[in-house]
Order: sequence, then structure tokens, then C-alpha cells
Amino acid sequence: QEIIADLKEMAIFILKSFYRATNAKPGKIIFYRDGVSYGQFEAVLTHELAALQEACSELEVGYEPEITFITVQKRHHTRFFPQNQQEGVGGNGTCHFVCL
Repeated sequence: QEIIADLKEMAIFILKSFYRATNAKPGKIIFYRDGVSYGQFEAVLTHELAALQEACSELEVGYEPEITFITVQKRHHTRFFPQNQQEGVGGNGTCHFVCL
């Protein structure tokens, strides 16, 4: 199982820390999730996105920031800033976009 079990509690802690530091809630959240096998993409997205949304609504009713959920497959070898062309998106690089 590749799902982060305590994500809701971790998100609440981080959101509270952000609020204490800035006196504002984030309007947008970018969540980068690494190390997911291809067959677990949907389960991870469903569970972990719900956990993030629950954390936000638990802090304040109606608080629904825009969430960008980025999931990266295990052993992908694609780099954001490749040193050479072979490390970039190619035959082994796969990107999946889910619009929420």
C-alpha cells in the first residue's frame, strides 16, 4: 500500500504552521507525490486528495484552496532540470494530468 496514512494530520500541522508564519491561509496548494506505482495512481489520488481537502475544511468551513496534485511514478528517471537530453522526457518519461 503506497497511501500516506496520516496525510490529513500532517496537512493540518503544515497549514497551521503556514498561517502562524504568514497570518494568511494559502489560496493554492501544490502537492508533489513521488514514488507511486502505475497501478496505484487512482487510489493515491482519491485517498490523498480527499485527506488534503478534509484538512482544509477542518481548519475552516468553506476553506477550499485550489489544489494541484502532482504524482510521479516510481523509477521514472525523468528530471525537471535535465543535464542532457536523455534525462528529459522521452521513451521512458510519462506525464499524466488530472484536472480537478
